[in-house]
Amino acid sequence: MSNLRNFTTWNSHFSRFCVPRLVQIAAAVVLAAPLSGLIVVTPATAVNPSTVSERQVESNRYYILALASEEKGNYTEAIAYLDRAIDLDSNYAEAFMERGWIYTQLEEYQKALTDFDRVIALTPQNGDAYYNRAWVKFAQKQYQTAISDFDRAIAINPNDAPAYNNRGLAYSQLEKHQEAIEDYNRAIAVKPDYLLAYSNRGLSYYYLGKTQEALADYDRAIQIDPQSKQAYVHRAILYSDLQEYQKSVSDFDLAIALEPENSDLYYNRAIVYNNLKEYQKAVADLDKSIQLNPQDPDAYYNRGVAYIYLNKTDKTLNDWQLAVKLYQQQGREEEAQKVLQHINELTKIIPPA
Repeated sequence: MSNLRNFTTWNSHFSRFCVPRLVQIAAAVVLAAPLSGLIVVTPATAVNPSTVSERQVESNRYYILALASEEKGNYTEAIAYLDRAIDLDSNYAEAFMERGWIYTQLEEYQKALTDFDRVIALTPQNGDAYYNRAWVKFAQKQYQTAISDFDRAIAINPNDAPAYNNRGLAYSQLEKHQEAIEDYNRAIAVKPDYLLAYSNRGLSYYYLGKTQEALADYDRAIQIDPQSKQAYVHRAILYSDLQEYQKSVSDFDLAIALEPENSDLYYNRAIVYNNLKEYQKAVADLDKSIQLNPQDPDAYYNRGVAYIYLNKTDKTLNDWQLAVKLYQQQGREEEAQKVLQHINELTKIIPPA
């Protein structure tokens, strides 16, 4: 199965040269978001001062202040308020949940796990806490333990569509695509217009080589949300695999319109233009990709390839030398050596000036 982040081939003087891109757009996952504690407790459920201690009343006040700060995007202040709320009431599950959610947004995952562990200890039947802890474990690439927590969340709430979606993604990361598809099916059964589940199920079908099923899911995702950049990208890659290059270009056009500062989109469209033998357009897209991400050696290498077809070997050598330098800086010595080999081969066949 092709990967648009692979290097292209070039003319008959050389054998196929392919260095896989380490991160491909098609592998991007679409993970349903973690849940804020705000879902569990809001200011409307403030405690009644006549039935609780003064410390609990004060703790609840800090919790409400934290929610207000969080709403403004001031996470540092929100955490400070939640710290105070928890100091006053060490059993305040909602405050732990909210603080864990904020730590998740800040990618302070170990702190988030500690808070979600505390929520689970205080409220063992809180499915949202298991869901959030699973989300953090997924972010830490602990996919099997994430699945275990999604299992618990689903056992508590069998109609939790995002939990099925995210468990499916964890299975996908473990290359258990059939299990992933079964979970996406469950998510769609609960929520028939669930965009993420269609997009992710399409990706699992893609990896299983079920191209028509994948295409149908991408079509459905786009029907649900015509602004879904990820669905256009996935479908563009699938069309490229099917050698339907014009359709692939059209989908990359739509994705670029939605996210014009994404260098990978221009890179991948350039590869499709290469397959169409539209080398000048490939160069233009790689120019843009390099403008947006000047540290991408793959883009320099492939622009050099396109220049060969345009009989501009001087520019090819310049781009490949830049590619070698960047590969070496990034510790990708194997790729650097292969490009150096091809530089040597190219210089042998360049006509003398």
